[in-house]
Amino acid sequence: MNIILEQAKRKINSGLDEFWERGDFSIDRAERDLFSLCLETVREMLGSIYEELDREIREDKESRRGRLTVVRKNDPRSILTVFGEVRYSRTYYKMASGGYEYPVDRYVGIDSHERLSYGASVALVDCATYESYSRTSDHVLNGNVSKQTVMNKLRTARSREKPDCDIKKRVPVIHIDADEDHVALQKGRNVQVPLVTVYEGVDRTTKRHKCINAFSISRYGMDTDSFWELVSDEIEKRYDLSKTKVYLHGDGASWIQKGLEYLPRGSVFVLDRYHANKYITESVAGLDEKDQGRYRRRIRDSFREDTSDELSQIMLEMVSRYPDRAEKIVEGMGYLINFFDAIHIKIVDEEARCGSSEPHVQHVLSCRLSTNPMGWSEETLKHIVPLLADKDFFLSKEPPISESKNEVNGFSCAEVLRMERKLERKKVRHSLGMTDPDKCVYLPATYYKKTALSELLKDISRI
Repeated sequence: MNIILEQAKRKINSGLDEFWERGDFSIDRAERDLFSLCLETVREMLGSIYEELDREIREDKESRRGRLTVVRKNDPRSILTVFGEVRYSRTYYKMASGGYEYPVDRYVGIDSHERLSYGASVALVDCATYESYSRTSDHVLNGNVSKQTVMNKLRTARSREKPDCDIKKRVPVIHIDADEDHVALQKGRNVQVPLVTVYEGVDRTTKRHKCINAFSISRYGMDTDSFWELVSDEIEKRYDLSKTKVYLHGDGASWIQKGLEYLPRGSVFVLDRYHANKYITESVAGLDEKDQGRYRRRIRDSFREDTSDELSQIMLEMVSRYPDRAEKIVEGMGYLINFFDAIHIKIVDEEARCGSSEPHVQHVLSCRLSTNPMGWSEETLKHIVPLLADKDFFLSKEPPISESKNEVNGFSCAEVLRMERKLERKKVRHSLGMTDPDKCVYLPATYYKKTALSELLKDISRI
């Protein structure tokens, strides 16, 4: 350990001497040079630490006797970390139980074919929820990984399951805003991605109002019943709803109203203010200017006075006066009549005026998925959508498999087999003619095409 510290001191002293001799002490140059010096020092320290661990394993002959036999020394290895590329050398061993390994790699948690550290992979996934794959590579690892690699890492991300709270909160009111984003697929069609945001009300003490203890839930590819079961479970993990009034805010879509079946009895549906104003405007559009103002006031008065029959009368009057606008009038007024109670409650219940789902969709989903022109694959949407709603995630060790079931790591099986044939065929003793284990390509047997080569590989795997 002292040797590693001495190496770090020499590196830092050398870098500081060069900085001092250069004579440029501007803050811009100092930030750039000293930051680079720090990163380079950390990279060299990590490499030295791993080489020292490898040396200790190699020299501890008593502990590895009968278990590990040295095959090669000083095999180079590099791995990309958040500090940059770390290089070190290690020893290759044959195991008494069969097979070969680099013990220091296993000890520090580096897989045999992994190019990126876990920390770098997490940083890529986190950045990819805000930026494009290309910009993510540039910002996190200076462009040293491809867009395909960023996507593959994103597809291994999984949201952490939240445990039940020991003491569930009791609050007087819960608001649930539900809406969807419309996302373009690479196949040329649009799909809906639902989003639900749960919060305890709005803090109006600051200039910029803020939802209290808000959390969001979003999934793609999940049916409506399963989605609302998930929402209900997540709410019940946090709250005791026995004495809580629940408001469900939305635009009246069938999937949103379905949520009332999974929420506590007595939950109230509230029509979003945007959609109420939208259909009032559509109902009077195309009328004379004086009639527009008059009918708009009568419509609002009917909601204020709780006279739903008045809306039907207004609709008949408008249709008789403007028969050429009958279809649009009936469409708009019919919507308002269907959701009369959901609009009226915002007038008589001040608490019901809190909800507004459009901003949540924009901030959580649209800014990454649909604001800019881009096309998504359905497989990637299934992984990125939960991350956008909840940033708490981990990376699984499963290899990323595409939705076509005929691709591995973004390459078709035929392409993988061609790359495998191009590998250097360096034979290893007792390896049945296979290549060096460190140079093999991972190819799940279930994704082989049925060829003579695939059948041969299956037979070998059984030996």
